[in-house]
Amino acid sequence: METKHKKYDKYKPSGIEWLGEVPEHWDVKRLKYMTSINDEALAESTPSDYEILYVDIGNVDSAKGITKKELMVFEEAPSRARRIVQNGDTIVSTVRTYLRAIAPIEIAEDNLIVSTGFAVVRPREINSNYLSYALRSPYFVETVVSRSVGVSYPAINASDLATIEITFPNISEQEAIADFLDRRMCEIDELIAKKERVIELLREKRTALISHAVTKGLNPDAKMRDSGIDWLGDVPEHWELKKLKYLVKEKLKYGANESAELDDPLLPRYIRITDFGDDGKLRDDTFKSLPQDKAKEYLLGEGDILFARSGATVGKTFQFKSYDGIACFAGYLIKASPDKDKILSDFAYYYTKSNAYDNWKNSIFIQATIQNIGADKYQTLLVTQPSLNEQTEITDYLNRETAKIDALMAKVTDAIEKLKEYRTALISVAVTGKICITEQKVSEQKKPARRATPEFKRTVLAAEIVCQMHTDNTFGRVKFQKCLYLTEHILQLSEFKGHYHRDAAGPLDNRLMHSVEGQMKRLKWFEALNVAGRVIYVPMEKVDGYKQYFQRYWGNLRTRVQELIEILRPMNTEQAEIVATLFAAWNDLIIIGKPLDDSIILDEVLNKWHPQKADITRERWLIALDWMRNKGLVPQGYGETTIM
Repeated sequence: METKHKKYDKYKPSGIEWLGEVPEHWDVKRLKYMTSINDEALAESTPSDYEILYVDIGNVDSAKGITKKELMVFEEAPSRARRIVQNGDTIVSTVRTYLRAIAPIEIAEDNLIVSTGFAVVRPREINSNYLSYALRSPYFVETVVSRSVGVSYPAINASDLATIEITFPNISEQEAIADFLDRRMCEIDELIAKKERVIELLREKRTALISHAVTKGLNPDAKMRDSGIDWLGDVPEHWELKKLKYLVKEKLKYGANESAELDDPLLPRYIRITDFGDDGKLRDDTFKSLPQDKAKEYLLGEGDILFARSGATVGKTFQFKSYDGIACFAGYLIKASPDKDKILSDFAYYYTKSNAYDNWKNSIFIQATIQNIGADKYQTLLVTQPSLNEQTEITDYLNRETAKIDALMAKVTDAIEKLKEYRTALISVAVTGKICITEQKVSEQKKPARRATPEFKRTVLAAEIVCQMHTDNTFGRVKFQKCLYLTEHILQLSEFKGHYHRDAAGPLDNRLMHSVEGQMKRLKWFEALNVAGRVIYVPMEKVDGYKQYFQRYWGNLRTRVQELIEILRPMNTEQAEIVATLFAAWNDLIIIGKPLDDSIILDEVLNKWHPQKADITRERWLIALDWMRNKGLVPQGYGETTIM
């Protein structure tokens, strides 16, 4: 992403402290000399049934632009829904300017209307794209904020906005700068989107990890029974299922119905729904407190769990734990105090972060006409109840494993923030002339073609498999290994040259796996991450880079590769292992010229492979053989025999 930029030959003082020097041949002009502001507005005589698409201050993100347009009729629209916009305009928030809500209008519907809290800046003698970048530069934004008046509701008049100066290069440079930034912004935004997808995948893995632990336990050999509850499924045979009301020390309790006016840190903190997020942490910037006499009936104890009872956040939970001070809670929250002799607070809280809890919430919403869960409903929530010792083991395990995932998410989040900072910095240096865009080669030179070694070609094919399957819950390293083995032998690919061993998880070639995973990471396509004892494959910033090579080297096999992926996709790890093992044993017998029937193939698997293969019943092996024949997964004696 980093690019070396040349500077202009000569600079001159701009006369503006925040702007510094600008290229000698550039002008610096007030906005009003190149644009017009607030040209058009809806008349009060607009028909009451006229439909508008409305954009308010809260619908604009400083990086993403307009994030939401609300359809409404004029009669029901707020009085501030008046500004008319058109393609090429840029809207700049003139109220609550600290929000930095600035966005270009790229596709303006005929009925698109924005709030009077925006100034609509229309280009007259300036390139519209360049203008939108200049108005989003840190220099301009901070100037708007600094000139705003008011403490709680800072604002700037459109007439004052018009006097702010921006850089004004010649039109060809404006176009070059705008084109340059368009390309770079697209690249950065794609990277951010991919990293946001990584965070989404990690969140899904975190939820899946918690869900399995609190509903299935940690012992894979535990006998299971049907819970009798659709949204819960099977649970360990020895676990209890109890309604929440039987697991708490006292009845579930609503919070105080008091307004949040004080912010005295010496008084009990007043915790509201808006004070905590999905990360389970209290926000520092929303602190409010209540007087002692109003808080005393609603004080929180260590381990109490709060449930949101209505609105968009219904069902959200918060665990009051390790708080340095005293706190109480607000009326739209419900307090549950776990009985430590029956259920650990940590276990109960993890349960509220599971899919089982989400499924229960959805079942409540289906029955109700509004999304509202009161204490009467929460007390009927069925919760799994292992022994206290097992609860301790589960919570200790989840504390360790979720911490690893949280650390990964923090790392990716930090990378996103750095990309956003780079995005802002690049706009700034481009529109203030700190780098010379016109002297740069806009067209990129073609990179020399990569030498198509067999190792590189197999990594390209492996990346296609990972790309298509990495979001599947069934896809991990073991299944990936089996997919590579079957792809090599079914499609008879000489590029793989695998040397597969008859291990417990075999057929397995560890050197091939490490080569493929290492090369995918070096090329920044995919990284193999160990999450809670299971390897997942996470897209990296150049994830799409393999695709051109896939077409070049494997385009003639694209259809066959796709067909094989679709056959393998529904398999879980064990099913993939069974099929690959049968295929390998069968293939070996063909290579050495032994007579074949099902009993000979099974003897090879059960008696001449790793002893753990015998843990799978003979019936399952036979069923898999029939399935393989039906799917056409029949070996032809290709490659080398597996290694004992």
